[in-house]
Amino acid sequence: MKTHIILFFFLFIFCVAFVYGGDTLRIATYNVLNYPGSDPATRNPYFRAVVHSMQPDVLVVQEMQSQVGVDGLSNNVLNYYTAGLYTSVPFNDGPDSDNALFYKSSKVTFISANYINTALRRIAEYVVKPTWSNEVLRIYSLHLKAGSTNDDESKRRAECTILRNYLNTQLPPGTNFIIVGDFNTYASSDSGLQVLLSSATDNDGRAKDPLNLVGTWNNNSSFKNYHTQSPRVRSFGGGTNGGMDDRFDLILTSYSSLNDNIVLSSYKAYGNDGNHLNDSINHLPNFAVPDSVANGLHYAADHIPVVCNFTFPETTQAITITMDIRNSGWNLISLPLVPYNSVSWEVFPYTQSYAYYYAGTSGYARDISMRSKVGYWMKFGVDTTVEFTGKQRGIDTVFVSNGWNLIGATDHDVAVEGLIIEPSGIIDSPFFDFKGSYVIADTIRKGGGYFVRVNGSGRIILE
Repeated sequence: MKTHIILFFFLFIFCVAFVYGGDTLRIATYNVLNYPGSDPATRNPYFRAVVHSMQPDVLVVQEMQSQVGVDGLSNNVLNYYTAGLYTSVPFNDGPDSDNALFYKSSKVTFISANYINTALRRIAEYVVKPTWSNEVLRIYSLHLKAGSTNDDESKRRAECTILRNYLNTQLPPGTNFIIVGDFNTYASSDSGLQVLLSSATDNDGRAKDPLNLVGTWNNNSSFKNYHTQSPRVRSFGGGTNGGMDDRFDLILTSYSSLNDNIVLSSYKAYGNDGNHLNDSINHLPNFAVPDSVANGLHYAADHIPVVCNFTFPETTQAITITMDIRNSGWNLISLPLVPYNSVSWEVFPYTQSYAYYYAGTSGYARDISMRSKVGYWMKFGVDTTVEFTGKQRGIDTVFVSNGWNLIGATDHDVAVEGLIIEPSGIIDSPFFDFKGSYVIADTIRKGGGYFVRVNGSGRIILE
């Protein structure tokens, strides 16, 4: 016997926009030391080790030399393991070394690029939007004047004044923006940096250091966890040496916004474990990254990246979909939409069991409130059709760990061959569905649950 159950997670007299949950953008900034330079073939494997480990959704770089460099970093580093994973913005050739932007089109919609002239280098303005959200983010990438003399600081102040004036006059209050790059600052008191951080008559363009690190950063053990230059103690490849003793590379955020977006614990000088003051980053042990990544940081460039995660809310419309419970008995299922009430017996009032998720070596455990992207065992007395009204998730990212995983699906069918696996090569088994017995699935159907075994931590993107 087949019954038809109508479940409304919430009712709308008419369809209205609303905001729920969200997803994360992982943004990194990296001075890539005049890439491609004279020997990119030697450096590319080291960059691959770093970027593949760091897994940024958006990568902003400084000291890019040419379109050849943009294409080289894209083809030989970022898309080396997964073709088409990253998209790049066309190179803009300024008077000195330049900026570049790379992004995952599965996570980011690129809107526009603009370039702000200063006496030394151009400051890039990249406008992007997370694919799941209506919130817009402006990214400003800069490379300020190097050096510790009064004249050097004066030139940094002039560059920052141009940027602050631009932000004050061009951005409306509450605009989401970040300023990233190589600031070449030795202390929080640097007058150029203070132009960006200080309160003024017009604070629309005011920024802040999310870590609020106040003091002299240069060669100061109090800030050893945050130093970004130099990962080398000997000179080679044209880069600066001297070991890890300067906090040159920063991510600043808009002062009046992004407070609820930034994941502060994720703000890292990538690969710096705080144990390499005035030392090479690959002097073992390095407790922050694997040895291969520490070597990559050492040999690829004379800066290490800075990375930070930002969450953005999903903005969407209420939709209704239909899902089949195919078996009288036990089924592998998941939430195809984000409900208003996720208590399992409210979502599935005709179930004869709790919702059980796979807890690895601990076996199975039950959830009272069901979670998105998680697969569950649930028992039904009859095969049924369930109609859901809820919030669409769009692109789903499911995180997996070593061994067997029971994953959930999304609100539409996705061919297994169309899944994006990061990193590639971690899938160790077919995807298994359950239809009275286990069967190999060629499609991840909406609202289903699937077992898959992987050989390391990673993520599966359902598009």
